[in-house]
Amino acid sequence: MKKIILILSILATIASSAQAWDTTAQVTTIEPSYMSDKILFKLNKDAGNCSAGSWLWYHGTHYQPTDLQSNVKSIHATLLSALLSGKNVAVHGQDNCVPINIHQLSQ
Repeated sequence: MKKIILILSILATIASSAQAWDTTAQVTTIEPSYMSDKILFKLNKDAGNCSAGSWLWYHGTHYQPTDLQSNVKSIHATLLSALLSGKNVAVHGQDNCVPINIHQLSQ
């Protein structure tokens, strides 16, 4: 019985660390050094398990390799525009500090 409880606890921990998350925040920093296949950035609010100011890694992993560089460039442009204008972005992620979708908000 103790082994079953231990296994269930481990599975619950693994499942809880990979939950989807959404946040709306301002971009505070962009690190484009790793372009063309990923971009790092920071937000002023928590994003999933990542606290405000933590590095978020956008990989664009759900895109075909032929589209990846264009996608990362468009995310960079969106983040840069939001940073310079002070507008919020809506960010959706599936796991820890890895966003899946990023949208600039008009307000």
